[in-house]
Formats: sequence, structure tokens, C-alpha cells
Amino acid sequence: MKSPKISIIVPTFNSTSTLARCLDSALSQNYPEVELIVIDGQSSDGTVEIIKSYEGKLAYWELSLDTGVFEASNKGIKQARGDWIYCLGFDDYLWSADTLAQLAPHLERAHPDHTIVQAKVALVDT
Repeated sequence: MKSPKISIIVPTFNSTSTLARCLDSALSQNYPEVELIVIDGQSSDGTVEIIKSYEGKLAYWELSLDTGVFEASNKGIKQARGDWIYCLGFDDYLWSADTLAQLAPHLERAHPDHTIVQAKVALVDT
């Protein structure tokens, strides 16, 4: 069975202090079928420069005014080509390089009618 492609959507706005860690965690995944999409709500704090520094590594990125995280996420979902969507907050990160590799077998076994899968979340005070 072919591994499912996972589209990671990262909606951002004024996120200079956390965005690089978020994107690095997504790009360091050892899972082969992943694309990273960033949607920024026209940040004014240097976030755009961070996004541009990842330009060749992103499947898609967009700067556009939106009404918040949900509209930005929906814009990203429209661009996604994956079998599954993983919405990752700009202040969150994937715990280890094999996070998606551990998740993928569960997605492969998911019932065709399932549209949402949720994993355990660890709250880490940084």
C-alpha cells in the first residue's frame, strides 16, 4: 500500500519568535510523502522574511489578508495535494523527526469514512 501524502498547513501572523522552530520541525520529518504550506495574514514583524528564507522548501506559501487562523487554514487546505491534512500552529512543532512516520500507519488503516484523526498533544512550557 502506498504511503498517504500528508499536507502540513501552517497559518501565520506576526510569528517571528516561533515560526522557524515550527517549520524546521516539519521539514525535518523522515517521512517521504509530505508537503508544507504556509499562509500568512500579512505580518508586519519580520515573519515574511522568515517565510521567504524557506521558499525553496515550501510546496506553497501565500501572503494575504484574512480574518484569522481558520480562514488562513482553509486557504492552505485549498492548495493542499495530500491525502491527509495536518494543521500545525505557528507556535507548535512536531516533537520528533519520526512524528509523521509514526502517524502514517494509522492513517493507512483509517476507515474510508473517517475524515479527522487526532493525536496526543503534549503541552510544553518553553
